[in-house]
Amino acid sequence: MFPKMEKYPKYFIIGLIGTIFYAFVAFFPNIYGTIQLFLRVSDDITANLGVALMLIFLVRIIVRHRPKKLEKLTSTCAWIFGSATTIYYAIVHNSELALLSGLSATILFFLIVFFIEEPFWSIKKLKQRIKKNTK
Repeated sequence: MFPKMEKYPKYFIIGLIGTIFYAFVAFFPNIYGTIQLFLRVSDDITANLGVALMLIFLVRIIVRHRPKKLEKLTSTCAWIFGSATTIYYAIVHNSELALLSGLSATILFFLIVFFIEEPFWSIKKLKQRIKKNTK
C-alpha cells in the first residue's frame, strides 16, 4: 500500500488499523456482522484474482501471439467483473453462493472475451499473409 514508506512505520499502521477493527468489534457488537461480511467478500475477491491469474497463465501457454497489454486488460476486466458479481451477491442476496457466482462470472467473462478476440487476431494475421503473398 505504501511502497516508499519504511518497514517499521508500515507495520505500525497495519497494526493500528487491526487494533481499530478489534476495538470496533469489542465496543460495537452490532458491527461484527458487517466486518464478517467484509472479510468474506475480501476472501472471495482474492479467489477471483487467483482464477483470473490462472486463466491468463493458461492463455499465455496456449496462445503466444497476443500482446501483454491486452492480456493484462482482459484479466483485469474479468477480475473486476467477477468481483462486482461477488459483491452484488454478498450484499443483495447475502448467500454463500457469492464465491461461486463471482468465480463463474470471472471465467465466463474471460471466455467470452477470448472467443470474441481470437477471430479478430486470426483475420488480422490472414490479411497480413494475403498481403505478403500478393507482393
